[in-house]
Amino acid sequence: MKIETAINFMLYTLMEVTLNDLDENGDSVDEEYYIKKAVRRAYRDASSHVLSIKEGKDDSKKNPCKKEEAISAVVYEVKSINNDYNNYECWHSHVCKDLTERIYNTYEVDYKGDDRTFSYGIAQKFVNMTIKYLVILYTVMKAMDTDKANRNYIKFYEKNLKKYEQDFHIPIDGYILESVSKDKAEILKNVIVKEKKKVKAWSKWEENDYNSFQAELKKIKAKDEYPLDWEGKTWIEIAKSRKEKIIYKKLTHST
Repeated sequence: MKIETAINFMLYTLMEVTLNDLDENGDSVDEEYYIKKAVRRAYRDASSHVLSIKEGKDDSKKNPCKKEEAISAVVYEVKSINNDYNNYECWHSHVCKDLTERIYNTYEVDYKGDDRTFSYGIAQKFVNMTIKYLVILYTVMKAMDTDKANRNYIKFYEKNLKKYEQDFHIPIDGYILESVSKDKAEILKNVIVKEKKKVKAWSKWEENDYNSFQAELKKIKAKDEYPLDWEGKTWIEIAKSRKEKIIYKKLTHST
């Protein structure tokens, strides 16, 4: 199999894109096509298992329009990241607050009967996974010959996002929390629910919970290491560990 074929298969199974998708006229699609795909995939990560939007307590119907509004908003903010913000921190904070305070401020999240609001924790996962997928796309495209990868997206990334690579935030989820709880437990001190003596679920985090944890988390990585490189390796380690535990449990229960 050609390398291009293998990469296209992996990209498509992950984000439903290939290295150089074409429009109806046979031309290379623009950068917005790839941004939308990354945002839509990130929404799935943020909403899976924790997010179901209701119109209100008396209406159990999900609201797909709210999902599309959120996706469109994040796409717009990614495209305009250099227009109105002095640095990446300002941009990130603005997007998360736009999701929590404007788009979802009157909507409840229904998760297994647990009514909650659309939290800052859910917003950060949505935004941070968007950036992670955009980084993955760029890295893979850049590694390929230029005639095989979408130049529109490569140019967009290098003009608008590349300079922020050391500032990108680490997506917070159960895998990352499990990793630091092993030997870096002091980082969790600000997100411990004292009465329960356990870490607050990331999907319930408020802005202060997230900011304090993110600041401490960035201190773990090596000085010359990009945040998403550390996160990628750490996430895989925990995923492997969880998989091994499941297999071991199945084997021990079957004997």
